[in-house]
Amino acid sequence: MNDKSRDHLQKDLLLQFWQKKFFQERGSIALLSLLIMAAMAAIAVSIAFLTLGEIRSSRDSQSSLAAFYAAESGLERSLDLTTEGRIQKQTVVATLTSITNPLGGSISETLTQNDARYRISSANNTTATEVQFHLGQQKSQQIDLYNPDAPTTPANLRSLKLTWEDDCAGNSWVEVTATEWADIWSDITESTAPTQKYFYACAGGNCAATSNILNTTKSYQVRVKNSSVDLTCNISNMTVRAYAASDAGGDPVVLPGSITLKSEGTHRRTRQILSATLPWQAPVSGLLDFVLFSEQGIVK
Repeated sequence: MNDKSRDHLQKDLLLQFWQKKFFQERGSIALLSLLIMAAMAAIAVSIAFLTLGEIRSSRDSQSSLAAFYAAESGLERSLDLTTEGRIQKQTVVATLTSITNPLGGSISETLTQNDARYRISSANNTTATEVQFHLGQQKSQQIDLYNPDAPTTPANLRSLKLTWEDDCAGNSWVEVTATEWADIWSDITESTAPTQKYFYACAGGNCAATSNILNTTKSYQVRVKNSSVDLTCNISNMTVRAYAASDAGGDPVVLPGSITLKSEGTHRRTRQILSATLPWQAPVSGLLDFVLFSEQGIVK
């Protein structure tokens, strides 16, 4: 091989080397470009999802407030209808039926301010098995342990269980007054007034009491009062349950004098549900919690 042929061969080899290296680097650059573009696309998609999520969250938050407002409006209307039924001397069953099933469909309405909608989804006196409330000093709460539609029917109750909390280091006292009857049309003389009064202490910080003061053949109206000696003592989370067996045995019974109302509010994709439990009968004035002293017998 002469020098000229050798030079051509070297040039060809050198050209092939640089071409191969160029295409290898070009392939690497293309692959790197694709990876960078994929990463940028992933970041862009993530940012888009985050932005949409924030927008949706903000919109759902506003819708949630509108749905809550609608549910509250429905609950207020159900309370108003319950009061109207009581004033018009309707039965509990008739009133609750008219609330949940007027003319074959539940009460619902769309609010004109924000297009939210409410529906009174439930109204009954067959689910409440307890009554909860708070009591300030010398404050009381009335509990009806009878069927308002059949007040002379025995309530078939034997015992009560009370649990509560206080803010006076377990030194609270609770007064329970139970008024009983079997026939509300019978004459009750002063000497046979069927009222029982008991006191229970929060002994050792265990604020609980079980009372077997009830008679299964009677109906009752019970008043629970905060009678703590400490004038600054408040009772919270007082829970009262009634049982058909002694010593709070078995499951608590349903309290037909307590009404449970439920309202659903909706706006766009959100829904809020509110419920309330209230007595059918209006509570008796708390003035009856206090004693009147007289030298002569007081006749009402």
